Amino acid sequence: MNNYIDVVMIQVGPWMNTHLVPMALPDVVEGFEHRPILITYHGELALTNGVFHTIHSVGRNGNAMMHYDRKLLRVAVGANIRQLGRAGEGSRSLTRAQHTREVLVKFTYDYSAHIMDLGPTGFVDVDVATMTFTSEFIIDLTDFYIWMQDFRLTNMG
Repeated sequence: MNNYIDVVMIQVGPWMNTHLVPMALPDVVEGFEHRPILITYHGELALTNGVFHTIHSVGRNGNAMMHYDRKLLRVAVGANIRQLGRAGEGSRSLTRAQHTREVLVKFTYDYSAHIMDLGPTGFVDVDVATMTFTSEFIIDLTDFYIWMQDFRLTNMG
């Protein structure tokens, strides 16, 4: 099972770049408010206009699990994504073994950070060093419909 998932995952990164990228990311707004005595202090961080730009490859993390019951195939697999560096800047070609474990993930956001309505705005360009997630999906073998049952981002750093 693990070998089969490794072969499939080699194709995931290029397929995502062809069919899903660039992908809009949701806006994120987080704020706080604190009143220690008489003055209420408030602040906010807003990430807007997010765009997911690049993913080169995805590799399996841990053992893949498969369970068949009444023409439903449940597959659970974890993936570990590691950054190689920016595309075009010191990037290198990958062997098949490396291709199953290494990746470049890049996304951008506009930001606005304010405390008491004062603060900077700008543009954030992010390269993710490590990202690990687990996913579980179900394949209905009668009509080959696939849906995601669970997705958990377990590490991003």
